[in-house]
Amino acid sequence: MKATELTEILQTNHEDKQKLRDVEFTDLTQDTRHITPGCCFVAIKGLNFDGHDHVQEAADAGAKLIIVERPVEITGPATVITVPNTYKALAQISARFFDDPSAAMTMFGVTGTNGKTTITHLISKILDDHGSTTGIIGTMYNKIGNQKLPTINTTPDPHTTQKLLRQMVDHGVMECAMEVSSIALVQGRAWGVDFDTAVFTNLTEDHLDYHKTVENYFDAKALLFSQLGNSYHKGQKPKTAVINIDDPYGRRLIEKTAANVLTYGTHGQGILQAKNIKVTSHGTKFDLQIYGQTYPVHLQLMGDFNVYNALAAFGATYEHGLPSEEIIKSLENVKGVRGRFQVVPNDQDVTVIVDYAHTPDGLKKCVKYD
Repeated sequence: MKATELTEILQTNHEDKQKLRDVEFTDLTQDTRHITPGCCFVAIKGLNFDGHDHVQEAADAGAKLIIVERPVEITGPATVITVPNTYKALAQISARFFDDPSAAMTMFGVTGTNGKTTITHLISKILDDHGSTTGIIGTMYNKIGNQKLPTINTTPDPHTTQKLLRQMVDHGVMECAMEVSSIALVQGRAWGVDFDTAVFTNLTEDHLDYHKTVENYFDAKALLFSQLGNSYHKGQKPKTAVINIDDPYGRRLIEKTAANVLTYGTHGQGILQAKNIKVTSHGTKFDLQIYGQTYPVHLQLMGDFNVYNALAAFGATYEHGLPSEEIIKSLENVKGVRGRFQVVPNDQDVTVIVDYAHTPDGLKKCVKYD
């Protein structure tokens, strides 16, 4: 890649931009273990490791371009460029290096305390049934078509995300459903991802060791929506926010986005609603209403919370243009998501459930039936 392409996006002084015109690099990394001759190395300061302390190591290993955010001294031919924020630079360079893969797909971003994994899998299932090839980025694994790849974080760093999205595009993936955590949003891990639809599930106490207050936690979630659909260029793909209006924080989110908003709920509010809900040990029945139309739904999934998950997935794919009947058919065929209120078959006449619930609200919803 010719570094001159970065002059349009990197924030640096005119002298450094001039330096970029004479550089071409072959790979990109922020990990000193992955430096190869001719690569671009971005020095990131983390909690326990500062890449700035290893820039000479990067130069000695053959890095051709080194991006830093504080003064460093090196010997050798590597070109050093200084920016205010190397993490943002990593996101900017990664998106350009991998040729903006998210722009070539329809991106669904799902955030909230509970339900992210189930909803991304439901979205993927609906779209797969409709003939698409889908990808998932999330907690349990990353998926490219039928291939599952291991993952470390719910939402990877910008370089990993862009590389993964590039792999998806190269393998014919047309849509990707991505879990977007609050910590990732604060840290900018989703920078450079062009989301078309953002889904909000709910907000209860979680990650307060990091965010300190619930209000900070909400502000983090709101970033996904405030960064969505802030322009209305001719030919641009429409942006949509799918928001749980029964959640008080969801109602506050509506004012945070310039995108179209599809609200959903079960308490008599919202464009998309579930009514007459009946939960049994064999599944969940309800009437789905949207824009004056009513459709009966019989999920194999159990629990009121799965009604919300189904509504979120329905709303996201409905706004994507899929027919209501096809979406409902897919939802009704879903037997469950591994570790998410998963029923374990047995011959002991007992109901055994495996669930990932790890917050007070999540545990309460798993054991409560109306």
